[in-house]
This record gives sequence, C-alpha cells and structure tokens, in this order.
Amino acid sequence: MPAATDGAATSDAALQTPFFEFDADRIREAIASTAGEPPDGRSRLGLRLAVVPTEPGQPWLVGVFHRGTHPVRVTFDLRLLELEIRPPATSGQKAPKPVTCTLPGGIRPDTPEPELQIELQPGEGLIDLVDPRLYCFGKRESPLVPGAEVVATLGWPEKTKTVWRKGKAETVAVEQQPPFVARRVTTIPEPDAVPAEPVARSESAPASDAEAVKKLVASTVTLGPAFAPPKAPDTGAPFELVLVEGSDAPTPRDARVTVALINRSSEPQYVFFRRELLNFEVSAPHGFFTCRPGPDRRAPERQSFVRVAPGERITATSRLVELCPEAALGVPGLYLIHARLHAAHSGFEFGLDAFTGRLVSREPALVRIHEGWSAFPGQHAPERIRMDDF
Repeated sequence: MPAATDGAATSDAALQTPFFEFDADRIREAIASTAGEPPDGRSRLGLRLAVVPTEPGQPWLVGVFHRGTHPVRVTFDLRLLELEIRPPATSGQKAPKPVTCTLPGGIRPDTPEPELQIELQPGEGLIDLVDPRLYCFGKRESPLVPGAEVVATLGWPEKTKTVWRKGKAETVAVEQQPPFVARRVTTIPEPDAVPAEPVARSESAPASDAEAVKKLVASTVTLGPAFAPPKAPDTGAPFELVLVEGSDAPTPRDARVTVALINRSSEPQYVFFRRELLNFEVSAPHGFFTCRPGPDRRAPERQSFVRVAPGERITATSRLVELCPEAALGVPGLYLIHARLHAAHSGFEFGLDAFTGRLVSREPALVRIHEGWSAFPGQHAPERIRMDDF
C-alpha cells in the first residue's frame, strides 16, 4: 500500500495557532455594544460588560467599561465569567433549554482577591481575551453554533425573589450582601467640597446597587454562520486519526486523551498500531510543546498488525504526564491536544500490505487542568484602556 502523505500535509495547518493580540476593531465593537441602555435596566454603577466573539477556535474579547460618573473598584477576575448559551430553535419545535458554561466550583473564588481589584475612573475600561471552550467544557456537543444567543455575566449569583405583577410571576433582585464584583469608591471630602450626587438606579434595582453590585450583565450576542461545524476534508488516506476524548483533570497527573484510528475506506485495512507510536502536539496556556514516548526499538511481530474493517476503529488512551516534558502540564487552564501517528511498518515480511504513512488529527482534544504551580487563567492584570482612544 502506498504511503499516505496528504493527511499529514492537511493537518499540519491545524497545529498552527496564531499569536493572539487585541484587535482595535474588536475593542471598538465592544465599546459600542455598551453605549445603549443596560440590558436589564439596572445601571450597576455605570459599569458595562461586553463580550465579542471572534472565529471558532479563537479567543473572545471580554471588556468592562465605565460609563458612570464616580470612580469604582472592579474585581476583574475571569474565573467569575459565566456564559448562558440559548440554542437556536429548529422549525416547528420548542426552543431547547439554555446551556450554562462556567468553571467548576473549586476554581471559582468565593470572595474577591485584593490583587485583582482595580480602580476605574469614568471613561476607562478593562479588556482581556478568553477561550469560551474553557467554560463550555465537557459538553457532548458544543453549544457554540450558528444562531445561538450568548449572555455573559461576571460576578456572583444575586439573591432574588418571585413577585406577582399584573397576574404574572417575575423574578426580582433583593438587597444584596457581599461578595460584590464592584463597589463605588468612597473618599473623604474636603470641608468645603460639594457633596457628590447619588448614583442613579432604576426603580426595579435594589438600593444596594447605589454602592455595590454582585454581578455585571452583558447584552445578548448572536453567533454567526462561521460557527457551523467544519466539513472533514478528503485526504485520500484510508485511515483517519481522531481525538475522541480529552479530560477534565483536577491535577496534571489526571490529564488523559483517547485517540481512535478509523478505517475510512471501503475495504479492510491492516495497520501496525500501538499507543507508543503516538506523539502529541500541545498548545498550552504558556506556549507549545511536544509529548512523545521514548524510542521503541522493538521489531514488530505478526500479531501486532491489526485488521480493521471498513468503518471500524481501534482506540488507545494515553496519560500525558508520562509523555510530556517535566512540569509542562503545571499551568492550570485549557490545553489543545493534537495527535500524530507515523505508521512505518508495512508487514511485507509477513506477507502483508499494511498501511504506512503519517497522520495528524484534524480537531484537537481539550484538556482542562484545575490546579498546578501557577495561577488559573484570568488571575492576571488585564489591559486598561481609555474609551475615547477608540
């Protein structure tokens, strides 16, 4: 059987992750989305949360912008970000239930961390980039599809109660208690200073909104057609290498990925396949690296060649800590894992014509690591901007 090369050439592009930086157009889009009335009618100290999706597989822009009149202190901690995804309704059917994407409770902080509290003056903003897959993790099917509506919040859940108005039940916020995601900055006025005007709030907002708020709410954004699942390219190779499962790993030692080798041809195929033949290319929060086993100098035996029927698969699960460089998995966050397979043995000495060639996975497996030797993503200083500069 001739060696397959098209599969590797096509998949190499999938391993190239661009360098992400703030895009001025995205920043302007985020600022513009906060120019109108607050989405829920509550001024929340004049703070506006904005989320701007980009293309699939790329980070989204998250920003908090101060459109009020008094200085505020904001806890800009992206571990507090939550995405409510409202899937689009199909024709003639009831709309599916919303999907909530959030970090596990053990990662979300219970109180504000002082080093993440930032004082904002009116007209200033804070921006950062996040990968929504870090929050929408472990879903059997991604809720990030064309037509889905996304509502982002930043902070802690509010205390609410149900009231009846004009025969309809409504959920309203009551007086809130700490922790707060933002507080009004209070200063000691000069003896002859004019007292500051009270912060305006809507009639439906609790009185506590005048001094502090539990969470910020962004306007709804709708995902465009770019979020449609990509079509699999025809590489001409009889086999496809697929990462079928990642892992939600409390520690680096728990990080695993499962790989499947699928016969996409219409005929049975032989292949020499062991998990020791797999290499993994990793895009991590702190850079890129390769995880590979030690050299395997064992000569293949006849029973090591597997016959795979059309449409069937063989799978292997690998513990990444056994393959990756020491401490490479020590940074908490989202890891994108691609697999490589170099099938070099045709089995001609056994009278076989087994598959030979190089294969690379088209889509990555996701591994989310909770704890490590550094802080979880989002626990760093965001970019401070002036809205007038955009």
